[in-house]
Amino acid sequence: GKPLPLTAEPSTPADRPLFLQTLRGGHDVSAVRQGKWKLILDATPGAPPVQRFDLEQEPGERSNLAEQQPEVVQ
Repeated sequence: GKPLPLTAEPSTPADRPLFLQTLRGGHDVSAVRQGKWKLILDATPGAPPVQRFDLEQEPGERSNLAEQQPEVVQ
């Protein structure tokens, strides 16, 4: 899938949570961004249901850390 466009101004730290909820193909997609972290909950069939990204290390959101760190996303 395509990453959701959640960004903060480069000079502004994202110290408060930023929430987004939308529909993709009639299915709920929710995301929260805080600091360098982004969490996506996706009900779209075929999409990973939980995705977690470190946007400082990888702004392109290609490595889903949810499977590597399940204790964090619970």
